[in-house]
Amino acid sequence: MCRLGVLAVLALSVTVSSTQSARPRESNRQTTGTSHDGNFTVLVQDQGGAALPNAWVRVQHWSFIDGTQEPKLIEDAVGTTDAKGEFDFKLPQGLYDVFVSAPELAPESSKCEIHKGIVTQKVFRLGIYVGTGQAWDTN
Repeated sequence: MCRLGVLAVLALSVTVSSTQSARPRESNRQTTGTSHDGNFTVLVQDQGGAALPNAWVRVQHWSFIDGTQEPKLIEDAVGTTDAKGEFDFKLPQGLYDVFVSAPELAPESSKCEIHKGIVTQKVFRLGIYVGTGQAWDTN
């Protein structure tokens, strides 16, 4: 049995966007033109709009590679925000799942569409996480 305590933390404003480039993971994604067609900026903020350094960002997509009917999950980029709470990187045109997490705040996720030659920006506002204080039976 695992006991979860109550966790209440003041909300922090987090902005994620970065001038440092993340190195995208290798993938089998089929693209036309250059390997990186669009710029993607993630801004992570708390409810008040303050920047959050060291927030974790993960970008992935689903692909039907190898001609199979089973989708494969491809991890495209993983990184953290800089001191200003910013994270920028380049991705091939397509639809992506984006996950953002920071200590003591509730994580968020979203679908984001990247287009060739366009800067796409997504703002995440992370709020306070409050645990339930309930015991969970893992058996």
